[in-house]
Amino acid sequence: MDENLAGELGQRLINSIKTKDYDEARRLLNEGADPRWSDESGLNAMDYVQLNNDKDFFKEIIIANRKINVRTVVAKLPELIDRIFQIPDMSFQFKWKVYSWMPLVTSFCPNDVWTVYKVGGKVRIDSTTADWTGSRWARGDISLYIDLHVPDLRDSFIIIDNNTGERVNLLREVENSDEIDIDVDNLLKMDLLKGSLHPEVFQINRSKGTFGRDLPPVNIENRWSATQYDLTNAKITFLYYYSENFGKPDQEPIVHSKTYSGKFWCSRDFPVQPSAITPFLEALTPFKETAKNILTLLGMFESGMPVKATVYVFPTVKFAYEIVNYTDNIELFGTKVDMPPPPETPQN
Repeated sequence: MDENLAGELGQRLINSIKTKDYDEARRLLNEGADPRWSDESGLNAMDYVQLNNDKDFFKEIIIANRKINVRTVVAKLPELIDRIFQIPDMSFQFKWKVYSWMPLVTSFCPNDVWTVYKVGGKVRIDSTTADWTGSRWARGDISLYIDLHVPDLRDSFIIIDNNTGERVNLLREVENSDEIDIDVDNLLKMDLLKGSLHPEVFQINRSKGTFGRDLPPVNIENRWSATQYDLTNAKITFLYYYSENFGKPDQEPIVHSKTYSGKFWCSRDFPVQPSAITPFLEALTPFKETAKNILTLLGMFESGMPVKATVYVFPTVKFAYEIVNYTDNIELFGTKVDMPPPPETPQN
């Protein structure tokens, strides 16, 4: 769709929701209006329905959004297939944590180690974070399988709970009524927080050492040469709406801006560079602004993939990640990407 037309339809959809003209909103959705399109304030149609506290239409627009996400993935599949076969076979772990120098704070902070396997047109990602809603998170054993060899590509994205055996087909189970009802109930109880990046003021420079000289590249895992950069003045503006005000007229958000800083280690030697994962982010990220923000950040690092980072979130809290335990020895992980068959249906 033409960008101007998409913007016009998106704004009309938002206007109809603001006035609670849901019949007009349904008509615009049928015309192709994208509920993920954001206005100047950074809010999209789903956000405005949430602020209206309209449970029934919130469910409708979530279903519409999920359908668009599926169409986006399906449309991107040819490019995804081409890109995924260009990426070398490998396995690595993405280790991340939120932590503090205060043990009590750290005990409430999330952390995980995502294990990634890639062989041919198959990818598997293991996570121990089973659920994360707002500030609450729970441990589990979850695996995402991507298999681009299946006869019908709508069956190519499967999530399996390794503890319960539950399977979710991400591209087919779009309108699972029970799950959507749970999502709606949870979202209407949660505050709405929106964040907007200001990349025009970000500053990324080589880290300096003694006498202001650039720090030399470091060797990571005896494999990659990585150059250290300092990120400063990373400004993000937040809009915060309290859930107890949902449905009330003339809601005004609490607006505040925060500036972050951090250190990143970027490598041109790492087998996957930011350009290789761009179509994955564009296709698989549910909300456009999230994908846009990630791509914006990655685009700032012209010196390769950020394989390690530490970001100062608050004076006492940091977020850190690093890519570890990389191997291209396919004998060690070749069968890990094979999706287990679904359980047999009991015979009556």
